[in-house]
Amino acid sequence: MVTAHLLIPLIVGVGFGLDFAAAYSLKSRLQNAADAAVVGSISKNSPSVTAAIEMSGDGPVPEGKADAEALFSDNLRDRILASLRRWLRPLTNQD
Repeated sequence: MVTAHLLIPLIVGVGFGLDFAAAYSLKSRLQNAADAAVVGSISKNSPSVTAAIEMSGDGPVPEGKADAEALFSDNLRDRILASLRRWLRPLTNQD
């Protein structure tokens, strides 16, 4: 009987741990995608740098925002797909 009562907090604790690990993993993926988007959008040959060089004055560079958003989306999608493939590989392996 005591074991049954102790099992509930143990399951709750494991659940919290798994949720925390999933949230931390998602945070890391989002941060990596954001970092890659920033670095990619200010690289030497990017459309945003080309547009900024061709500007006649100061101000925002709309191409930079669009370029960074596209890089972020592509990078995040690629990372998520890679994770899914890694998790699904053992399930689809037909040895």
